[in-house]
Amino acid sequence: MPDPYLIHFELRCGPAEKLPLAAGFLDAAVEHRLLWVVLAEGQIQALPFGMLWGQFADAAGALAAFGRAVEAASELLGFQVRPVRALASRFEDPRIGGLGGGRAPNPALAGQDRFSLCLMHQLFDPPGPAPRPGRVRETA
Repeated sequence: MPDPYLIHFELRCGPAEKLPLAAGFLDAAVEHRLLWVVLAEGQIQALPFGMLWGQFADAAGALAAFGRAVEAASELLGFQVRPVRALASRFEDPRIGGLGGGRAPNPALAGQDRFSLCLMHQLFDPPGPAPRPGRVRETA
């Protein structure tokens, strides 16, 4: 059974005018089983930009999926997206403070497990707009 892993990341991209990065990267990430919607303390929440989660056999698998999402985002966006750093850690019992905007899961979108429930909400009933970067480093 895969375990939940949280990926903390920082991305470096091209010029600032090419910042559809957030949407493009998040679109690519979901294709590699990385989500920005999480169920924490019974509430559907949006993680801040710079955090994604998914279910993987180990941290190496989580980082490999992140790497594939970076490659897919580069192809989708038409410019090189490069991670500055990424860290994968187990994500057993999420407690999220200060995010606000959480709400009870939509019963019509019940999944068979936590990941499926979050995926259905991210695709069909997200808890708000997709996260946007507070800081993205530009390349020189």
